[in-house]
Amino acid sequence: MKKQKDTASNFIKNINFIYMAILFGPIACGTIFYLLSQNLEQGFYLSGEITLIVIPIIAISGILFGNHLFKKMIAEIPKDTSLNQKMNKFRSAFIIKLSLIEGPALASTFIYYTTLNLSYLVITGALILYMTLLAPKNEKIATSLDLSNKERARFNQLAKPME
Repeated sequence: MKKQKDTASNFIKNINFIYMAILFGPIACGTIFYLLSQNLEQGFYLSGEITLIVIPIIAISGILFGNHLFKKMIAEIPKDTSLNQKMNKFRSAFIIKLSLIEGPALASTFIYYTTLNLSYLVITGALILYMTLLAPKNEKIATSLDLSNKERARFNQLAKPME
């Protein structure tokens, strides 16, 4: 039982660490680029740049495609799969989903740095906000994996922080 408890609690720790690392990328880049360009002339422009149309389209596509892939990967998990295998497949699907949002957020920060158009930081901020809504909570994980009542009780029991 101790090995199972270690596995589940490590899963929660690992997925939260991965989530924070992915979330930190656009936040760090945006902050650094903003601070580096603070003394330069920057503004909020909504016209004149094709990338101002392309980046939101890529971001929305990434969100939709990430959600689609996530649901597809989770749906392909057989019901008789062990809880550990389900958690591993969830982790893979979750990383892909977040990465498809992180990519446009990072691209937007790089474009901001080259154009000094604050619109790109607004786009990055919106994507970061969306990513914060996807935080991996025990209940969200259990619901996404469509765990049976028995598996859900076991998951909740095993996923509690170790004392």
